[in-house]
Amino acid sequence: IRETSWFSVMRAGVTGDSARSLAMLREVLRNDLLPASRSHSAAAYIYRDLGRHLALLGDTAGARAMLASLQTNWYIYRYDYHIRGLIHIAAGRFPEAIAELREMRFSSGHLPPLARAYEATGAIDSAIAAYERLLVQPDPDAPLWDAVFLIHVLERLGELYLSRGEHELAAARYSLAAEVLRDADPELRGRAQRARGLAADARRLR
Repeated sequence: IRETSWFSVMRAGVTGDSARSLAMLREVLRNDLLPASRSHSAAAYIYRDLGRHLALLGDTAGARAMLASLQTNWYIYRYDYHIRGLIHIAAGRFPEAIAELREMRFSSGHLPPLARAYEATGAIDSAIAAYERLLVQPDPDAPLWDAVFLIHVLERLGELYLSRGEHELAAARYSLAAEVLRDADPELRGRAQRARGLAADARRLR
């Protein structure tokens, strides 16, 4: 279940197809029994990850159900600002999302949603800082979160830097996006080519 959950959000992050990714995850949840959530074992973390991933894929009802299951494990429930923050974002409650997500520690997966919430409230400097932190924040799950968010974050940073006239930084972020996508599957090569072209355009504007 946990592997499928991660694969679903990774797929959505790369392809932008949240609907199909959510359908894939729901199919697994229909066919596989979830373990008990009343322990500090890895079982409780399955609920945590499912809550985060369902919220990212737009299923806030499913995310709330996972969060409710975690209430029986107070330690994890108390500190899972991530699920609550994502639910606030889905509901358009961006100040509340910021308040929750800013409490996250020793993680990187909350940073792109936090940056999105900052953007929605007009705090562009804070948004850029949160996006940039994804590139350096230590996190045991960083490779997984990178697969979900990295390309979008690099492209968004390029857009934000361009909008501020910071062409060198824009070029650097677009170039990094192109490098990450260099050996990508054929359906993503157009995205890599676009990133290279935007990097070249930004350099010409320096």
